[in-house]
Amino acid sequence: MNTENTNKVLTQADEKIQTENRQEVKTLTKTEKLYEKLKALSEKREKAFSAQSAAEKKTKEIDEQITKIRTELHNDEIRLLDNLCRKNGFTIRDVHIFLSSLTEKMTLPEAAALLDIKIQSGGIESE
Repeated sequence: MNTENTNKVLTQADEKIQTENRQEVKTLTKTEKLYEKLKALSEKREKAFSAQSAAEKKTKEIDEQITKIRTELHNDEIRLLDNLCRKNGFTIRDVHIFLSSLTEKMTLPEAAALLDIKIQSGGIESE
């Protein structure tokens, strides 16, 4: 009987150890899963940050191109005005004074309507 009791105690002890081991394995497995999830999220964050940085760089490059094109368009408009003034024998200052006086008395669209000129998006187009 003593052997039987000893075997039962050993069996119970083995079962208890196995149960504890299973719990430890479950805890480790859960912990490992959490670490894996943390690692995956950290990698996603790094990719998102890289994508954001790349997008900001691309946006900056596009803004620089927009500024360059706007400057070119402005310079072209100034050349047109300068050529008009040269051709007609007056200065850009004369045009400035004339437009300032005109717009004090009426709006540019009103003046354009009197001359049958269509104004669109900041530019004047003849009809």
